[in-house]
Amino acid sequence: MCGRYYIGSEEDQQEIREILTELNRRYHDRPVLNQLASGEIFPTQNAPVIVHDPEQHEVRAAIMSWGFPAPGAKRQSIINARCETADSKPMFRKAVEQGRLIVPATAYFEWQKHDDGSKTKQRISPADGEMLRMAGLWRVFTDPHGDRLISFVIITRPANDSLAYIHDRMPLILNQTESAAWLEDSDYARQLLTNPPDPDLAAVAVI
Repeated sequence: MCGRYYIGSEEDQQEIREILTELNRRYHDRPVLNQLASGEIFPTQNAPVIVHDPEQHEVRAAIMSWGFPAPGAKRQSIINARCETADSKPMFRKAVEQGRLIVPATAYFEWQKHDDGSKTKQRISPADGEMLRMAGLWRVFTDPHGDRLISFVIITRPANDSLAYIHDRMPLILNQTESAAWLEDSDYARQLLTNPPDPDLAAVAVI
């Protein structure tokens, strides 16, 4: 799964800096900008995402809340969607067709379980130092107060061989070319769900 990730404005993360600059420009007069999370991102927080606007024929940055509201009386948000079932589950099916996005990050975190019951927090990021691009889905909901809520989930896949020792799941991570196709081509997006690419990632224990 993916339950926590990190986004910062480090000097070597030019793409992230550009995304944050765009958000400051687009949302400068809207209260949601003041709620934009940075650093370690937790579920339910507002975070940057990248979407394709078919009307304007452009890819742009936006701010959305991490986690779909759980159905019924459940309080816990749904923060991940499995690539194996996203295209068939009612909660995600329409978003696979019309609500795909990219979640930009510097790294994501996973907790490695040990035989003695302890856990080690691992920071996982692209081996080449580039921006992490996680595939996701978004939908619009109405909260209990009648307000409009735009939320996203991160898609997960079975962990590849290099990360399976940490956890059996990992985000669906795409390179720049795959990300563009994920946003704009629904047929290709379904192929990525069925046959996820194998990114080169590095894990470092967080002390």
